[in-house]
Order: sequence, then structure tokens, then C-alpha cells
Amino acid sequence: MPYAPQSATNFGEFKVPADRPVIVQMTYGYKEGQRYESCPFRMFKVTFEESKDYVLIMNTNSGCTYEFYEYKNGQALRMKNIEKL
Repeated sequence: MPYAPQSATNFGEFKVPADRPVIVQMTYGYKEGQRYESCPFRMFKVTFEESKDYVLIMNTNSGCTYEFYEYKNGQALRMKNIEKL
């Protein structure tokens, strides 16, 4: 990822085929803080374009939300054409 988020303490980089449904499951935990949550599988149909960077922000503080963003010029822009299947 050429423009990795500077404020991210951890992130993963994946190659995902364009125009395919993506299945996402989120697990969240602390090693020392003893907090652990597991969120359900969610299936989304997302159109990813070639040679662009995307971010999936998974937030457990507000009840397991999954948000897709295009990461462009150091900013995360929320994607609007996301279809939950």
C-alpha cells in the first residue's frame, strides 16, 4: 500500500479481485486489557477499481460496524456504493 495510514497501529494489506462479493468477519481483542468481541460474518458487494487503495474500518465500540473507504492522498473517503447482501 503506497500510502499506508500513518495513525494506524495495525493494518493488513490484501489483494482483492474487482467486481466480486467480499465476505468480512471482524474479531477484536486486547492482550492485556482482556476485552474480546467477535462480530458476525457480513457479505458485501463492493466494486474495487484497479490500482487504488481501500480501507475497511471495523468499529466495535458502536456495535460492530463495517465501513469501507477509499484511501486517497492520505485521506480516507467513505465509499457510497456498498451493497450489503
